[in-house]
Amino acid sequence: MTDDQIRQEILTKLAVPAWPVAGRALGLGRHATRTAAARGDIPTLPWAGKQPPVPTAWLRRVLGLAETDDPLLTASDKRGHR
Repeated sequence: MTDDQIRQEILTKLAVPAWPVAGRALGLGRHATRTAAARGDIPTLPWAGKQPPVPTAWLRRVLGLAETDDPLLTASDKRGHR
């Protein structure tokens, strides 16, 4: 997966796989990603089994992706009228 594909996944989905999407976005390898998720350093959704997904809202916050980059927000949301 390219960096652009990872960014697109994070900006357009509610949750993404811990590996490779979240881990690579955070600059982690596969083992480090799984270890961090198991420790709770990377939050995951609990119902998804062996490799639970990571909420993209958390990833966007941690990565500092601006709300204006988020295609899921409407124009009124960007002005703060939620």
